[in-house]
Amino acid sequence: MQYRYDGTYEGLLTVIFDSYANRRRATSITTDSPEVQLALSSCRTTTDKSKADRVLKKMKEICGKKVSLFFFKNFLSEKEEREMNIYRFIQRVIRENKNVLGDFRDPLIVEMQRTIKQVDREVHRMHAFVRFQETTDGKYMALIRPDFDVVPLIGPHFVKRYPGFEWVIYDIQRHKGIHFTEGQLVYVKGNALMKSELSHDDLTGREKAIQGLWRTYFRHVSIGERKNDRLHVQHIPKRYWPLLTEKNE
Repeated sequence: MQYRYDGTYEGLLTVIFDSYANRRRATSITTDSPEVQLALSSCRTTTDKSKADRVLKKMKEICGKKVSLFFFKNFLSEKEEREMNIYRFIQRVIRENKNVLGDFRDPLIVEMQRTIKQVDREVHRMHAFVRFQETTDGKYMALIRPDFDVVPLIGPHFVKRYPGFEWVIYDIQRHKGIHFTEGQLVYVKGNALMKSELSHDDLTGREKAIQGLWRTYFRHVSIGERKNDRLHVQHIPKRYWPLLTEKNE
């Protein structure tokens, strides 16, 4: 059976619940698209959080609490096979009724664990490469374009780091972000608070001055004789440069 869902994490887990409840094995799991909707054998699943919670509860009972992040990070990778990988993992756990998270003889688990490392690496880079800019409406705004959908994972780090400011981090590729205000972290999508770019007029005079000082410092702190472009790009890949203050004059 070909299943369709709304693209949410809870929606995927609902599909997995329904496939077992209805005894209709999934041959593919995809998000909604006109092409898939035309398929005669496709089944549109309505997201049900209670069903998703039951799937996670069962997996935690067998594999422990770590399985939640194992699933979630694989889902956030947005890789083409993410849905079926999670589905196949759950199939094996149900079939064998044991924790297989550490079974590196299984190519599926090796691939899923590799994906987690890639997502974790991107989270670490976002911790380092996010550049907040003070805007005229009183907020600090940061634009990002990560390789994976890591917005749900980076919020707690910045809450601890900047608890006294109102700030927004916006993924300009996926059009979603997080807004921290009055001690609360809110996940938003397509919200008016978000901007795909910041113009010179959006920034406060103080922000413009600080950016100028930062660029001057960045230019003068480097030692020409020790310049190593290859190593520099290895630590700060070029795909991040357009959103780094020090890389934009």
